[in-house]
Amino acid sequence: MPGRRSSKIGYYRTNETVRQRLSIANQTEEERTAANERRRQRMAQMRAERQQNERLRVAERRPQETEDQRRTGLRAQQ
Repeated sequence: MPGRRSSKIGYYRTNETVRQRLSIANQTEEERTAANERRRQRMAQMRAERQQNERLRVAERRPQETEDQRRTGLRAQQ
């Protein structure tokens, strides 16, 4: 039974891929260019958000690191 289920999933994915290819083939050059531009902008936005999140994580980590260094320094002096 699991074999049948996975074959349906495989069929669905294959069918979806074929539909996407046919859709792309029927697009005009302007539609394709517009879609590529939207995709490019979406990816740039996602990249910017990821970089911003990374900057925030680093900024949050920095005070903790200095506190740890201060504690370590105090122990070394004692």
